[in-house]
Amino acid sequence: MTPPRLARALLRALLPPAERRVIIGDLDEEFHRDVVPARGMRTARLWYWRQVLSSAPYALHLRLLPALAHIPWDVRYALRLWRRQPAFALAAISTQAVGIAVATAVMAVAYAVLLQPLPYANADRLMQINESAEQPGLLSYQDFVDLRRANRSFEIVAGFSGGSRTLMLPGAAPERVPSIEVSDGLFELLGVQPLAGRTVSEADVKRGAPLVLLISHPAWMRRFGGDPAVVGRTIQLGAQPHTVIGILPKDFEFPLRGLADLWVPMRPSPQQEERGYWHWMDVLGRRKAGVSEAQASSDLGAVAQTFAARDAKWHADTLLRARPLRDVIVGGVRPTIRALVAAVALVVLATCATIAGLLLSRASSRTRELSVRAAIGAGRARLVAQLLVENVLLSLAGGAAGIIAGNWLVTSFVAAMPAARRAALPHADDIGVGGAVAVAAFAVSLGTGLLFGVIPAWRASRSDAGSALKAVRATQGKGESRARFALVGLQVAVALVLLSASALLATSMYRLLHVGPGFDPEGVVTMRVTLPASYRDAQAIDAFHGRLRQRFEAIPGVAAVAAISQAPLTGRGDTGTPNVVERPLPPGEKRPEVALRTVSANYFSAMRIPVVGGRAFADADTADTPKVVVINQWLAEHVLPGGDPIGQHVTFEFAPGRFQIVGIVGNEQFDDIDQPTLPVVYFPARQDELSAATLMVRTAQPASLPAAARAALAEIDPTIPLFAVRTIEQITDSSAAVFMRRTATWLFGIFAVAAVLLAAMGLYGVLAQAVAERTREIGVRVALGASRGNIFRLVLHRGLAAAGAGLMLGVVSTLVVSRLLVSLLFGVRPADPLIISAAATLLAAIAVLACVVPAVRALRIDPASAVRMD
Repeated sequence: MTPPRLARALLRALLPPAERRVIIGDLDEEFHRDVVPARGMRTARLWYWRQVLSSAPYALHLRLLPALAHIPWDVRYALRLWRRQPAFALAAISTQAVGIAVATAVMAVAYAVLLQPLPYANADRLMQINESAEQPGLLSYQDFVDLRRANRSFEIVAGFSGGSRTLMLPGAAPERVPSIEVSDGLFELLGVQPLAGRTVSEADVKRGAPLVLLISHPAWMRRFGGDPAVVGRTIQLGAQPHTVIGILPKDFEFPLRGLADLWVPMRPSPQQEERGYWHWMDVLGRRKAGVSEAQASSDLGAVAQTFAARDAKWHADTLLRARPLRDVIVGGVRPTIRALVAAVALVVLATCATIAGLLLSRASSRTRELSVRAAIGAGRARLVAQLLVENVLLSLAGGAAGIIAGNWLVTSFVAAMPAARRAALPHADDIGVGGAVAVAAFAVSLGTGLLFGVIPAWRASRSDAGSALKAVRATQGKGESRARFALVGLQVAVALVLLSASALLATSMYRLLHVGPGFDPEGVVTMRVTLPASYRDAQAIDAFHGRLRQRFEAIPGVAAVAAISQAPLTGRGDTGTPNVVERPLPPGEKRPEVALRTVSANYFSAMRIPVVGGRAFADADTADTPKVVVINQWLAEHVLPGGDPIGQHVTFEFAPGRFQIVGIVGNEQFDDIDQPTLPVVYFPARQDELSAATLMVRTAQPASLPAAARAALAEIDPTIPLFAVRTIEQITDSSAAVFMRRTATWLFGIFAVAAVLLAAMGLYGVLAQAVAERTREIGVRVALGASRGNIFRLVLHRGLAAAGAGLMLGVVSTLVVSRLLVSLLFGVRPADPLIISAAATLLAAIAVLACVVPAVRALRIDPASAVRMD
């Protein structure tokens, strides 16, 4: 009949020694005298556990009270140590600051992009609805109308489409500005209230209603000086006057389409309303309260069946899908941020290992001090508490410096982001070190200080009174030495993981940037022109492009000018399904969609795209001649294999008549640079209206071309603006494929350099201290006849053994961690043995250099002086 042993042990551990015997004795006496006879053994044991647990807070208070009373003294003592040893304090604080700075910066981005709610009402119920086609996210107008009418899961369904409009303000040159066409209900779906005026109503989208628009807050401030009287004012968009009905709030953002100055009601053309195969609308829906994602998906399946019943030709196999809006917006950047979080965790780990090594080294020099304190009555717990207070102060100081540096890093990074990339991220302008991120950073700093400071503090507190009465040697024990070399091995492992990841990303980036786009990009400047409605027919449009080409070619340095409906490397664009008259498919089968481009006759020669079969377009290919097309090599080999397609005819649902294939050209990259090659069909501009075109100008003077081009265009028609002026290099650099990979490559490179420096300094510092601590031993060895080679190998062996163990651990860790980089790699395997071997070889060479210097110092030890050392 004894009390529960575990409960008694718990209470003994919590109580201070002075109170332990009295309190436990009283509890045991009551247990045997009163509880067991009255309640029985099983109930008595439960009673004992309840008494222990209820007494635990008081016992813990008694235990901590003396330690808390000493904290002010320990803080003052730690600050005095900082003044006496500023080099150590500076090294520890700066090392901690580096780790916390990168952690803070990445946490700020991750919190804003991945964790912070989208800035919309009921954001968790917002979904994007798309058809499972080659262009997910796009619906036809007929589909949109049917979806609104037939669905039972969404309380609001709204659509939008991006574009641009020509803004003509009094006293200013015409300017093409980004705009978004929206259906009624979009702002209600997002829960957005205008700063002034109203939003788009159902009456605004009806054909024949007055033309109206809303202005974004940045455009309102930039173009109208924040004048509230702009609401109700008439603004000219092209040839049509529009009335301003509202101003959007300052905090409104729309990452799905990025930057937009103007928001206009959606009014589809008759062709857009009639053509069920024309997919051009993005559609959002807000689920009804209580409707799950699974229920919404099931409901969309039923709606898709109504599409098939209405239009079996184009919707026989249509499927509707819905994705949470957050996944749509941040899904592309989530893998990158996760990889960066993993890299930061490794940097923090390397930082902590470095600080732990510093603390262990410092502890060996304080043996006398701690032994004296133990001799005059300080218990081990008291010494550990003092050392932990010192470590926590270092961590908090480093954390504060790191948070300040991290805030600077993240604000600098956001400011350096291209405007289009920044607008595509939620909360991008608000990314910074807020309260939640600062608290998390301080928690990481404090946690790492405690976690990696406990072992050095515990080892340093093992001094006793007896050692204080002796001539204490400064030599460190084997346990401390093994711990320090183990930490160095951990640093080497982390450095290898980050160095290998950085090398993989750098190789991937190199290969991505050296992918041939299928044309010669040297000196090519792109610029957009959109003709107003006054150019009503193909003849007027063709005449305009003829005059523009002639005027541009007269600009000094211009070698060629061509036109295309959508520039390369800017997206899939318009698509269609070709039917080859001479090669009909079996019933039920259809060819894949192909990208469609309209180009000027000289486009292929101006872009230096080879003609591999047949001929290119000629100026003689006009509206009065048979319709012709040119296809790319990929389409000829993969979509139309089994014979020469030259001379065959294709038809399209959207265009009457047949088009003869007259040529095959090399593969030109139209989608993002990391995407597969698209099959492409080219149409001649003189047989197709090219009212909106991208001019491809090859020039030897790209810097001076925009001003000269605008002046030349103004001479032809001053009402037409030139916009979206970019070089091919700028298009590539601002693409999502290059931006995300380049950002990750730079950040991982910085992390890798920091980790390698920490590993090299840690290895050097541990060996240097080991040599200093073993000076007398080395002197004795030399006096007894040890050769210089023996001494050199003795010192070098310990460092290389730690580095070798770290390299082996690093290789294994790299094979695991590199899988996080799959979405960022291009043309490189995650576990590429050549790249990982090269990184390991480089790090091994750095480790050897870090070990050689202490080994050379060991050779300079004078035996006589070393033996006389105390």
